[in-house]
Amino acid sequence: MTVIHPPRNPLFDAASYIKYGVLLLETETVFGLAAIPEKINDLFKIKSRNETKAISWVFPPEPTFVDARRTDRHKTFDDCWVCKSPFHRELVNYFFHIKDPLTVVVPGDPKIKECASPGSSKMGIGIRFGNFGLNQLAHLVGPYLLTSANISGEKSPKMIEEIDLEILSKVVGFYNLEDFFIENEDNEHPGDFEDYFIKGLNKYHRVLKGEPSPVIYLNGNTIEIIRGNLSKGFSKKLYKEFPRLEVK
Repeated sequence: MTVIHPPRNPLFDAASYIKYGVLLLETETVFGLAAIPEKINDLFKIKSRNETKAISWVFPPEPTFVDARRTDRHKTFDDCWVCKSPFHRELVNYFFHIKDPLTVVVPGDPKIKECASPGSSKMGIGIRFGNFGLNQLAHLVGPYLLTSANISGEKSPKMIEEIDLEILSKVVGFYNLEDFFIENEDNEHPGDFEDYFIKGLNKYHRVLKGEPSPVIYLNGNTIEIIRGNLSKGFSKKLYKEFPRLEVK
């Protein structure tokens, strides 16, 4: 008897491969690198990143979203981090439900060792919000680290062609958050990877047009902008929801 298996869901492929190394993926703004906490050293090594610098995290959606039938409950934000103030926790909860791409540095204390990754304990934990696809991946694998797919100090890539070959040779695969996944099974042997992985990537010609997400730091009742700018529409929504909030 012939058994026809349904095609694999690329999301599940990505969730499987990220457990073994650094994953290349597409965000709404630039191409990024993702890794579970156990692979944080690989992530810093691939980027040649200074280990004193903070790095952002992606958490699963709020518990109300998580399918109750799942038995492998992953850690959520509250399992990992204690905010310095209840007001900051209110803001975090609000950011979890918006669609605007945003990275927020939240002062506080880690509940688990991995959250105090190099640099993050000095300011707080950086959290990436506003991309449902990124949260879906976290729903399957738990919290993971996310950064741009460039050598530290170089331009963040908006096309596959802009990504350094040293990075491409060391990732375990590429996932575009929708319907596409390609594995790099030769990432342990960089001299052999071009035959399959690069040929597959060369067929992917999307140019990302968004800008890197703004980065803000929560300081008491004040939001300090570290990178980029908050749109007028986003700021208006924030002030309406949190009248005592100040932005500078």
